[in-house]
Amino acid sequence: MRCAPNNEAPKPGATMQLTSQEQKESGWWSVVIYSIITSCRSRGIDLDYYIRDVLTRIPSMTNRQIVEITPEAWANQKVSSESVESRSA
Repeated sequence: MRCAPNNEAPKPGATMQLTSQEQKESGWWSVVIYSIITSCRSRGIDLDYYIRDVLTRIPSMTNRQIVEITPEAWANQKVSSESVESRSA
């Protein structure tokens, strides 16, 4: 989205007009977020816990490691770590 002139905050009640490209990008991001939410719900993942965990891990990850934090992989890791913890207890 474009900033107001001189980087001023928009006036209350003012609407921002999105360009065609910005509309396409916002639609794409909406699909990504909805997909993550749906994937978490279908696997019984607590969405708040998942988002907090993923957002704290992403800064130290490489592009190749991103597959480790998909909802499916994340749920499998949690199940594996819980079974290891229960065996050691």
